[in-house]
Amino acid sequence: MNVNCSENSYDDLVTMPPLSSPHVPFKESKYPVGDNHGHKTVQKQPFDTSLDRLCRQYENEYVADPSNCQRYIYCADGQPREFKLCPPGLYWSQRLKLCGWPSQSDCMSNLVLEANPAMPNGNAPIQCPMSDKPITYPDPYDCSIFHYCLNGVDQIRPCPATLYYDKERGSCNYPYNVTCRNKCQAQNEGTKFVDLKSCCHYQECINGRLITYACRSPLQFDITTKRCEYYKKVECAGRKPCTNLCQYFEDQSMCDLYPSCSNHGDGWYLDRTKPGCQVAIQCVDQRLLNTTKCPVNKRFNQNTGRCVPAVQVICSGSFITCSLLIIFKSIAIIYLSNSIFINNY
Repeated sequence: MNVNCSENSYDDLVTMPPLSSPHVPFKESKYPVGDNHGHKTVQKQPFDTSLDRLCRQYENEYVADPSNCQRYIYCADGQPREFKLCPPGLYWSQRLKLCGWPSQSDCMSNLVLEANPAMPNGNAPIQCPMSDKPITYPDPYDCSIFHYCLNGVDQIRPCPATLYYDKERGSCNYPYNVTCRNKCQAQNEGTKFVDLKSCCHYQECINGRLITYACRSPLQFDITTKRCEYYKKVECAGRKPCTNLCQYFEDQSMCDLYPSCSNHGDGWYLDRTKPGCQVAIQCVDQRLLNTTKCPVNKRFNQNTGRCVPAVQVICSGSFITCSLLIIFKSIAIIYLSNSIFINNY
């Protein structure tokens, strides 16, 4: 069966299992790297913290923080999801599952929290008054979160993804109704802020500046954990979901040069942005999850979903044809950009 390498022709897909598990967490690097087309993205490396290992032993349960007797953690899906503090003078008891006097606690750590310690997501708790009635306060740096105080305990809570906390009303509100700007200072170095428009971008406080970063595809930024998570775990809630690889870059003027899974069902497809009909992409939920390249002297057969000898697949988009197409697109974009610049000048 012949394969047509033109951009507007897709044969029937053949479903195949994923090449690798998509559930591996990633750690963000603060140093952008370039791709083959010169765009900048963020490099990620797999990581596994001690709290991740601890939470894999518990499910939907509060667990004592092994490094601090006054703090306990809510574990869900094998990850730390929420961090809480006992009232002043009390320690968490793993046996009793509550905060009690130090003599009642089975805590093995000698560490206790000092005033306003930094939390894992970069946000610091405030000193809450001892009151049996809930009181909310704005965060001094992050407009998208607020502090819920009850019985002297501070619980940091996020507003919905596209809202800011309105201290005048004591509730979350649209940003244009709130007088608030995110702050980046030495006290909150490393704090991550939600991007109100994009579900795969976020800002991080680095050396007094808010720098925009992108998660690694197909991860998206979670407003609760303040981390890039697997996209099925993240509620974009008004932010634009990132489905195409191109949407993870700030410069989206050359999206035609990237493979896309838009309007395609789950399965493997020929990557028509690459020459030679050798590269295939895996689409799941209209997202690109994996890519694979056939060995030398083989081409991807869309009908069988496998790499076969090159003589069995007629690739109308040869290396020269596809390369000329890419070069033509690049020249056209540069020409249009220069024309706009000249007209503006």
